[in-house]
Amino acid sequence: MSKYELRMPLVSNIPEAHDPPWKSLWLRELIEKLVEEEDYWLREENNTIVQITRLRKIFYDKGGWDEQVIRQAANIESRYETILVDGDGDESNVAETKNTPGKHRGKQFTNEMRVSLRRRELRTVSSQNLPHAGGLYRPQYRKVVYRKTDRVYPDRAGQEADIYKDNHQEVRVPDKALDIENYISDIGHILTGCDAYNYPDTVGLLPGRLNILRLGPHVTSNVDFATWLGDIASTSAAFLFTYFQNKKAPTIPEMQEIINEFVPASDMMGNIDAFVIASHYDITLRKGIRFTDILKDYYLTTPSHTPLRNFRYQLFCEAVGLRDWDGTGFSNEASWLKYYHTELLAGTCFLFKSLTDNALSNFVTAMGMFYFEAYKDVLKIDLLLNVLLWELKCALQKEPARPAK
Repeated sequence: MSKYELRMPLVSNIPEAHDPPWKSLWLRELIEKLVEEEDYWLREENNTIVQITRLRKIFYDKGGWDEQVIRQAANIESRYETILVDGDGDESNVAETKNTPGKHRGKQFTNEMRVSLRRRELRTVSSQNLPHAGGLYRPQYRKVVYRKTDRVYPDRAGQEADIYKDNHQEVRVPDKALDIENYISDIGHILTGCDAYNYPDTVGLLPGRLNILRLGPHVTSNVDFATWLGDIASTSAAFLFTYFQNKKAPTIPEMQEIINEFVPASDMMGNIDAFVIASHYDITLRKGIRFTDILKDYYLTTPSHTPLRNFRYQLFCEAVGLRDWDGTGFSNEASWLKYYHTELLAGTCFLFKSLTDNALSNFVTAMGMFYFEAYKDVLKIDLLLNVLLWELKCALQKEPARPAK
């Protein structure tokens, strides 16, 4: 048990909360589907950098991903059309839902709102239950459909794309990690991390490219926000919205439930592997290798030497700036925690502001959170970072030592 009374598991073979066991494909099954997507783009199958974006957009594009997180890849064409469908499941008049508010106007931290926050899809949510705030919630879900111009299936225009049915981004990997067999990894998170790595940027409250000025609350690295830090920021924001709804901070068991939902082990595995893959494979090439071949090499091969995946936690810690692991701790833990306190707080403020309406009071609330530590005891920024650090240390103690370079 963590000394902080909370856990943030980094590996598991149990599907995410609320997901049925049958949902997770085996990795080879999803790779077959992704190969079909690569094959769709004739003579571009080996355009590694562009194919990563196209595959990423199957799972993450609307709701701020193209506009704020990975802006430089916004104009890269996707095979499918993504539309937003009312959260009550009413898919009639789908074409009109793109700019039409949803039908629900509640004051609660609803399931639809949780989905938006969970996937960091940034659209207006209800803030009627927030102090000094008001607004309408627009519960909408992504629906990924074939276009009329699809080269292979033009007759399926408007129908849900096969690869997106049941949201098959979580896969079972036929391998062992930290003594857990057939663990689950989220390939969607690997794609967001790799794509952000190819298009580095800053994520903040200013419109679009103005965030390069790094004024006000901002996350310095969109790679962090697209992966682990964004997931933990979603968790902190969920603590806050739960507080506004219940008029009290969540208890330890309630916080654990939120962590399980917003930072599941499958997401963390994908987040960590995104850093390892991006830093050890050349994913920036326009005449490189298929991304699916990278996945096969990383997850499925048994090379003569120990595979990279066996050192994933060491490589991740190096990538995010943790230094000089001695078996019990890092030499720069204090400075690392201080730096990422600001980054995580900025990410949480960004999500809060992006998920509430444009009322000035919400902007003021976000500024108060960042500059004056408003709601500090609710957001639990330091606690969440320390829980993550504790989990990484536990993982490193079980991981084999890397051979000397």
